[in-house]
Amino acid sequence: MKKPTIVRYLGTRTVIYFAIMLIGMCVLFSYTISRAQLDAAKQTVSIESRRASRHIVKLDDGTLAVDQEMLDDLEFCDIAVITSAGEIVSGDIPEELEKELSEAPADEGFRSVRADGKVYYICDHRAMHFHREHGEHSRGSGGKADGEHSSGSGGKADDIGGAGTEKSDQNQTGNDPGAPEDDPGEMDRQLKGYYIRAVLCKDDFKTVYHNIQLFFYSFVALLVIVFVIAGVWLYRRAARPVREMCDDVQKLVEDPDYSGRVENTSLFYETEVMTNAYNKLMDRNEKLISQQEEFNENVSHELKTPIAVIRSEVELLQDLYGKELPEEARESLSVMHKQSDRINAMITELRYMAKMDRENFALNKEEIALSDIAESVCDDIEDVTLGGRKFAYHWDQDDAAVDVALVMVAVRNLIINAVKYSPEGSIIDLFSGTIDGMAFLKVSDKGEGIAEEDLDRIFEPYYQVKSERNSDGFGLGLALTMKIAEKHGGTVTVDSEQGKGSTFTLMLPVK
Repeated sequence: MKKPTIVRYLGTRTVIYFAIMLIGMCVLFSYTISRAQLDAAKQTVSIESRRASRHIVKLDDGTLAVDQEMLDDLEFCDIAVITSAGEIVSGDIPEELEKELSEAPADEGFRSVRADGKVYYICDHRAMHFHREHGEHSRGSGGKADGEHSSGSGGKADDIGGAGTEKSDQNQTGNDPGAPEDDPGEMDRQLKGYYIRAVLCKDDFKTVYHNIQLFFYSFVALLVIVFVIAGVWLYRRAARPVREMCDDVQKLVEDPDYSGRVENTSLFYETEVMTNAYNKLMDRNEKLISQQEEFNENVSHELKTPIAVIRSEVELLQDLYGKELPEEARESLSVMHKQSDRINAMITELRYMAKMDRENFALNKEEIALSDIAESVCDDIEDVTLGGRKFAYHWDQDDAAVDVALVMVAVRNLIINAVKYSPEGSIIDLFSGTIDGMAFLKVSDKGEGIAEEDLDRIFEPYYQVKSERNSDGFGLGLALTMKIAEKHGGTVTVDSEQGKGSTFTLMLPVK
């Protein structure tokens, strides 16, 4: 399972926590708005019903109603005058509520009713006072002509007032001249048994709170956008150096190149320290690698000539005086010749290693069959070296575009190792073919095999397995073979079991 990056992990957690916080804020805000809306609705219908209960007027036809000037001031509520039995005397109530509100009113009672998919808040309040200004106007109109309107108004009041009928008749007919014509208390007693009902529709009332909610959610959306932009910006500033370091390290695994550096563009101290330390480490590694390459090239160049001179002098002595020299001298010359060949092979490998480490190194590719290269290498091996060992070829289509000189070195290393570590008289199998766009050459011996703990390190330069099979080597052959394969975009694999032998497979791209 692929592990997340530190920056992505922290960024994801931050986003999750921020989202939880926003959701919590929205839920809390919605609940608060709902409660505030309900409380405001209660307060509104209660206040308006109470106000209306003090602004009752008697119309010309004797009907009780709420003062029109007050009704004009109402913004959300519908007001109606009802009897104690719930019968509507005057006013407007939504039609869908008439059946729902047919029950008797409850003084100071607040309730909510759902009708026709809407929610209504209702408050009933006992009718208390006539509106004085309009009441005086109504009563004055009846009194200024001693009955111009009072007979009609008084007659209706007799029907409605109930408890004040007798006194009203006396005032209107003049039978009780001692009673005041416009007694407010007497008129207010006519309102006994009447209620004011205030009705408020939630959909009409929530407009103000809807605007508040819209503003809040717009602010949250803007906050999210700002947070995302700021988060992306911080992510890039913080993650860029770390990501570049990760990419460079990954490239070093695939292709060692210590020339890459990370630019410090972060705002954070920790990232700056990491970036500077990484760049200094790359500087040091690049310097060490450069010194090693220069050393390898200089040593191989300086040793090439004297070793060639020593080898040629030994061969000259063997040709001129080989038969005349004592046996011990001939053996010494043979050892000198063999060791000079060994050192010369090491120098050649060092030169190839140094050559491929150069920045301007380029492959000189041409298409050729790997089986042709392998047969050419096998033909060059002397019979004395073979020691009775034989090659068995198993060829298939194996053409590939390669640098022939380099691949021949790699193939030679694999075949020489197989010859060197196979028992005399054994058969060395060579296979070739193509699989998944890669041409392969497989060399299989019947030697003693390689220990499992050494398999992961045999391709390291100068690494030597602690056994007799590496006594004649310097630990550069397999490392050079792997480097050649990697320069072509291929690889070398090994399958070995102690006591049964080893199989090395060189894989190179077809194109």
